[in-house]
Amino acid sequence: PRRTEQFSLREIQKAVEDFSAEGLLPAGSFDLSSMVPAPRPLPTPVRPVPEPPVVLPADTAAAAHPDTLQAPPVAVETPVPAPDTLAAPAQHLSYEEAIRSRTAGETAAFLQADPEQIAMVYRLAGRRRGRMTLMEFSDFIQQKILPNRLYASFVPKGMEREIALMRAELDAVIAAGPAPAAAPEELPEIDPLPVVKDSLVPAPIEAPEVAVVPPPAPVVEEEALPATPMDRLLEMRLSGRRYGVEPVYKALSAARIPVSREQVELLYLFMGARSEADSSLAIAPGRLLNYVADTLLAYPALAAFVPDSLRAQVPAARDELLSRMGQFRGPEYSAAVVLSGYERESAASFAFVDRLESLAAEALQGPHYWVGESRMYKELKDGFHRELLLLTLLTVLSIFLIVAFNFRSLVIPIPLVMTIMGGIYVNIWASGLGGNTLYYLAYLIVQSILMGATIDYTILFTHYYKQSRREQDVLEALTAAYRESSHSILTSGLILSLVPALMSLVMDDPMIASILKSLSIGAFAILLLVLFLLPGVLAALDRILHFRE
Repeated sequence: PRRTEQFSLREIQKAVEDFSAEGLLPAGSFDLSSMVPAPRPLPTPVRPVPEPPVVLPADTAAAAHPDTLQAPPVAVETPVPAPDTLAAPAQHLSYEEAIRSRTAGETAAFLQADPEQIAMVYRLAGRRRGRMTLMEFSDFIQQKILPNRLYASFVPKGMEREIALMRAELDAVIAAGPAPAAAPEELPEIDPLPVVKDSLVPAPIEAPEVAVVPPPAPVVEEEALPATPMDRLLEMRLSGRRYGVEPVYKALSAARIPVSREQVELLYLFMGARSEADSSLAIAPGRLLNYVADTLLAYPALAAFVPDSLRAQVPAARDELLSRMGQFRGPEYSAAVVLSGYERESAASFAFVDRLESLAAEALQGPHYWVGESRMYKELKDGFHRELLLLTLLTVLSIFLIVAFNFRSLVIPIPLVMTIMGGIYVNIWASGLGGNTLYYLAYLIVQSILMGATIDYTILFTHYYKQSRREQDVLEALTAAYRESSHSILTSGLILSLVPALMSLVMDDPMIASILKSLSIGAFAILLLVLFLLPGVLAALDRILHFRE
């Protein structure tokens, strides 16, 4: 659809620079530097050449004015400034000229500059029909025009140096102040009245000539030059207002900047996608491929960004997608594949499965079924506590009955089973150190294996202790039990501890690696408990267990 975003020209200029640096804009597709045309050179000032003075012959001049001396004529040369420079008046300013307010036309005439360029400066300064002194004009150029890269490019070559020289002289003139008033001249001595021969009447005195000063002409406000399209473009940038595609395109076209409407819309598309994009929008892969193939690739401004190899892959991908849809849709059943970035067994994955099941229950009317690892792990998690309790009771009861039948006692199996369960709990604690996790299924499997495989260690040690206790005291019986059973217990326990540990390091499947690692830790924990804890328990419960009977 047509772009509805609005951006200022400053934002557009910054976006063009960023997109060009990132390679998003092809070279020359939207060159904002074309907004700044090459400045026109200042015209060569044309000054009227003064007419040469009329030199009279010496005798004619002496005859006409016998009382005056005829000086030789002096040739006065008026320098004409070179192109692209300011005129000479700036080099011989007076205080009154520096503080005098001038219109744009008067300033252009005084500086021998292009009237349109001077009028543009006045418009940018907000003095469209107003006046500015040379000091104000110089301040605005140095503080507002020259520091701005866009505006400074309008200053002709060589003018910056002349502006700096003019500003230096202005500062000197303003610092010096107005010129002091001239001292009054001394009155000349009055000659005595001339006496007319044979008469006492004084000769008439000629009245001095009085210069008639005409009244000052009324100040007529000059008509401002009409704004050019470039003035309009600069005012849009200076105002900081936001504009849509249409005003920006019309302003660029009026200024004869070679930018098409499609390029402006493309730039607004890029800027809108970066500043106003909605990340929650979603689209099906089929619709996406259809839109790319039928709409985007047919859009010339966007098609330039798509490589030829990718342009050829889009129709093939769309055809393959349509052919594969038959595997997901059938006459009676359809299949849907849901992918997520969560781990297969984690709290986030389980929450995702719950949310997905609730959405499916609302959207699907008929029966539906779930298949997948995350769904399987969640099902195991939901039934874990119930299954763990049932598995633990069955295992403990089975081992209890076997040990009780072997020793013909209902008391001896208690410390033996408690030792094995203690090793399993140590295994769970050690498996969680360092932030490690243990799969639910691995815990159930390891508990069954450990309770069945390591109960032999307790039975073997207790059997030798019971036999030795019939004839020896507690310490001697423990020594004899260690001597007879430690070799078999260490051999079997170390094999059950080291071999799974080494296998877990080379297994890629996390489930199998977790089972082997947990089995290794549990077997080693039970081995330590049988060798160091079980003897003390048997010695402490010696009278209760009745080993001497």
